Amino acid sequence: MMAKWLWWVLLPVLSSAVYAAEIRPYGEQNCVYQGEVNKSAKPEGMGAWSCHDGRVYTGHFKNGMFEGHGSYVVPDRSGLVLNPFGGMNSEKLLGMTIEGTFHHNQADGVLVASKNGEQQLLLKFEHGQLASVNVPKVKKSRKK
Repeated sequence: MMAKWLWWVLLPVLSSAVYAAEIRPYGEQNCVYQGEVNKSAKPEGMGAWSCHDGRVYTGHFKNGMFEGHGSYVVPDRSGLVLNPFGGMNSEKLLGMTIEGTFHHNQADGVLVASKNGEQQLLLKFEHGQLASVNVPKVKKSRKK
């Protein structure tokens, strides 16, 4: 027989079971979610949201939203509205991967925009709104 204290320790774990799923469409038409879901069938835990136009978010989800650390791929396609980044137009971020923290589907804090593995921009967001943009300093190599 399971001790009462053990049951109370296990109950929250058992009641927040995580399952793997694929949800089509998810969030927008022509987008799909693949990953862990909660008992309400909403993305929860690790997963990936990808769209036919090439946008991809891979990272943590909570209650169906981008939440925690993740990366967002901006395709080499102009004219896209990037909702997690305050509705920015994709023109300035074409072909970049933006990595950092998301909160309630919005970029939050300092995110790094990279292209072909090299840092291009440091973007600071406050609740999904762009606060500042910096270009990282390039280290110069010394010739001997």
